[in-house]
Amino acid sequence: MQTKAIVFFDDTCSFCKSLVYYLQVIDKKKKLLFAPLDGKTAKELISPLRKLNTVVFYVESGEKKHIYLYMKAVLRILFEVGGFYTLIGWKYILPKWLIDPFYKWIVKYRDTFQLTKNYTKDESFLP
Repeated sequence: MQTKAIVFFDDTCSFCKSLVYYLQVIDKKKKLLFAPLDGKTAKELISPLRKLNTVVFYVESGEKKHIYLYMKAVLRILFEVGGFYTLIGWKYILPKWLIDPFYKWIVKYRDTFQLTKNYTKDESFLP
């Protein structure tokens, strides 16, 4: 059974683009797909969530569909990448109230981080 794992991100945010670049580097098994929140794929799969100021992780495996938001999305993405990152990613099972405040702080100040890495659009990118 093929699993579809899509990371939806804000394509206008330099911090978000740097995060996608990093995910491309660590995703050795090429499990992740990427799509901008304002793109066609997001409109089709997660339309009501596109306005949120967050990364959205969409996982579809057979008939099952899961959507992760905020810090749960980041941790679940790391869990999906596997390897060493599973040690960090397993924390996605923790309650939102415990892990989301850290994520929301990063989002609040993300424009102040001077990150310049930019992803490469390849076959892992969806419209």
